[in-house]
Amino acid sequence: MGYNGVVNGKFKLDGRLDAYEVMKMEEELKKDVEKLLKGKDGKNVELDLTGVTYASSAFLRVLLWIRKRVAALGGGKVVLVGVGKELEKILDISGFKPYFELK
Repeated sequence: MGYNGVVNGKFKLDGRLDAYEVMKMEEELKKDVEKLLKGKDGKNVELDLTGVTYASSAFLRVLLWIRKRVAALGGGKVVLVGVGKELEKILDISGFKPYFELK
């Protein structure tokens, strides 16, 4: 559970993304995002969140970091795929929803 690497060109996450799980996977996810973005202006980052059942504020912090890195390196998009109703509600309430493209 948590971060499962890149699957079909998307960063695949699932399960409960609570503070503990985010702490375990954050370094690897950030490293993989940096690798994808390296030398590629305007590159989009897609995260497949289809299997995510819970997202903590720690995960929102990681999403915001990804958004800032993408913007700093050419202004691509951060696309969130398979966002469930609960996660969409969290994004909306936190004010983060406008910063991401939801599919």
